[in-house]
Formats: sequence, structure tokens, C-alpha cells
Amino acid sequence: MELTTTLWFALGWFLGGFVNGITGFGAAMAAMPFVLQGMSITVAVPACTLMTLVAGLEQSWRYRGFTDWSRVTPLIVGAVPGAFAGVLALRFLPPHYLKAALGLFLACFAFWGLFLEGGRPVTVSRSWGYAAGFFSTTFGTAFSFNGPPLAVYTSLSGWGKETSKAGLATFFIITCVLMIGSQTIAGLHGGDTLLPMLAGVPCTLAGAALGLRVSNRMSGSTYRNLLFSFIGLTGAMFLWQVLAQ
Repeated sequence: MELTTTLWFALGWFLGGFVNGITGFGAAMAAMPFVLQGMSITVAVPACTLMTLVAGLEQSWRYRGFTDWSRVTPLIVGAVPGAFAGVLALRFLPPHYLKAALGLFLACFAFWGLFLEGGRPVTVSRSWGYAAGFFSTTFGTAFSFNGPPLAVYTSLSGWGKETSKAGLATFFIITCVLMIGSQTIAGLHGGDTLLPMLAGVPCTLAGAALGLRVSNRMSGSTYRNLLFSFIGLTGAMFLWQVLAQ
């Protein structure tokens, strides 16, 4: 493995760990642009799935006392049909249509949360967790980014900061194990995906520790505003990719 590949991977996942430590999601989205500087997309996606599992395990252990299974279970139930829907969407729908729809929705939702909500948070029923889990794995299967639908749901669910991070981490662990199993069966894992972890794991843990320190200094309202901002940034990224094509 080339040194430049290792450095890009380590840098990307330090940033991924930092973002994950603050918001509880978005590690792969933050890391991927850097990782792709040193490896192809066919190697980067399975390698980053492994690292997302590492980030989820770290976060789940850190917030293990805040996991609420009654809230996480609907996400997991909805995730199963969502994985099949993602495969069908990739087969029958142009990817840029999906990206445009997701990007526009996330951008509008972030604008509403930052400027129109008016400091009166809306709380939705837990039954919406089924939809969040469904769309998470739909877009995760299609683009390897399953965090945005979950972030939208947690921002409307009334969960606290720690409960949100614990729930997201638990969901990511379960879905990543399923994805890694599928990728392994497909022959996508080997030395080119496992060796970068030697540099990626310590950098992710260091980034997560730094992100956690930043997160602990935030009030609930500051965390919420940051969450909406990151959702909006994600939406803008998807729209930019569509326009670039």
C-alpha cells in the first residue's frame, strides 16, 4: 500500500471521527472525499464501511448507558425493506434523480430548522422511525451514505444529544455488519481494504475524542443548530454533485 494512500485515508478518517464525535453521524461523508484521493471508489466504499463500523463501536461504547431499544427497534425494522428498495432504486432509477431529491429535501429541511422553526422544536411519533430506517438503508445501499435520514428523524424525535448518538451508533453497527457481510460474500474485502485500517483506526479514535470535547462544550440548542447545519451541508453536497454531472 502506497504511503500517499495511507496518509489520505488517515487524514480522511481523522476528520470523519471528529465529525462523528460532534454530531453522531456523517463520518463516511466527511472522510470519503479525502479517501478517494488515494484509492478507487470500488475499494474506498468497502474500506469506509469497515471504518464506519469502528466509529459506531466507539460511539456505542461511549454512550452505552443511553441506548433506548424501544426507539432503535423501529429503525432496524424499517431498514430491512429499505435495503431491498435501495437495490431496486439503483437498478431502475437514474442515480442523479435520487441524489437531487435527497439533496433538495435535506436543504429545505435544514433551512426550516435553522430559520423557520422559531425555537419551538417539533416532536414526531416514534412510528416515524420505521420510515427513517427504511430511507436510511435505501440511500445507504445506493450511495453508502445512510446518516442523513436518521439525522432528520433524531432532530424531530425529541431525543437528547446523548440518546441520539447512542441510537445512531447502535443502528450503524447493525447495518454495517450486514453490509460488510454482503461485501465479503461479493469478494470486496481483502488486503486493500483491511491494511488502511492500521492507520485509520487510531486516527478515527483521536478525531472522535477531539470531537467529543467540542460536543461536550455545546448547549442543546447549539448542538441542534449544528445538526441542522450539517444536514444542510449534506444536502448542498448532493445537489452540487448532480449539477456537476
